[in-house]
Amino acid sequence: MLGLPKRKAQDFSKLFAGANPHAIDLIKRMLTYDPDTRITIEEALAHPFLEKLHCETEEPVEKEPVAAFDFDFELYSLRTSEFKELIFEEIQLYHSEQEVDNYMKNRKDHPNGILYQRFGKERMRTMYRTGTAPETEHAK
Repeated sequence: MLGLPKRKAQDFSKLFAGANPHAIDLIKRMLTYDPDTRITIEEALAHPFLEKLHCETEEPVEKEPVAAFDFDFELYSLRTSEFKELIFEEIQLYHSEQEVDNYMKNRKDHPNGILYQRFGKERMRTMYRTGTAPETEHAK
């Protein structure tokens, strides 16, 4: 990235002419490259553009993440309905301690990956098919 030539930022006011100025400000602050100056989740939720949707008591931003990122889904050829199911299961981890406990137990019980247990070797993308299950980040 550092080797790429510097480019002048787009003028979002011209690019999105007629859009809500608060929306333009929010998107500009969300797309800031430097994470130290990028808007935080808390700041974004409190931004004027989202004021009608903002409800501090329903925004669990202070919780710790459920677990390290699990990218096993990238290893498999999945249907749209299966991606939707996996997204729903991920969402449940933020709303149910029981689901978190089940997820952590499954990770422990299946070190080669929960999806390997569900879909098996035959559903893996061709480039990942080997004699054994893939070593996933959480299995290391």
